[in-house]
Amino acid sequence: NCWWIDPANGDEYVFATDNVPDKGSTAIWRFKVNADGTASPATKLKINSTAYIVGGISVSADGNKLGAAFPWPNTKILDIPTGNLTDRHAGGFGCQPNLAPDNSYRFFHCEGEHQGIMMSAFSNDFWFVDLSLNLAGAPAKSGMDFIAPRWSNHVQYFAATFPMGDNHNSY
Repeated sequence: NCWWIDPANGDEYVFATDNVPDKGSTAIWRFKVNADGTASPATKLKINSTAYIVGGISVSADGNKLGAAFPWPNTKILDIPTGNLTDRHAGGFGCQPNLAPDNSYRFFHCEGEHQGIMMSAFSNDFWFVDLSLNLAGAPAKSGMDFIAPRWSNHVQYFAATFPMGDNHNSY
């Protein structure tokens, strides 16, 4: 689920998924958040697929693209106006998909071992980012799995948590 502010008029929206236990989500809904904190009736996004949505979602600054797993481990970008899906998957396992917070439509997802992320421009050209070498403050070559990398509101910065398990540390 994610929050988005329309840059054209400042209106605030929440994008949320429904939940089907042990399967994922079947739909993505967009709610306008009113000035008094209430929500307008939800709009169901058109998705030209019957695949379940699994994991987090993120929306581009212009509100035209949404990144998610349709379903895990197949990470894709949804074109919100048309409902069309574009593969943005580097092969193997892909999870924790993230769409850049600007309008570049850059995208990343965790690679299978959670030692780094696979990043791409708006193309199918991916490159590996080793989080143990490229994450400020993280112990170099820790061998621990990273989880939940997330872009900040600035495209040059992201954060991740490791190790998986009881003692999560954020960097």
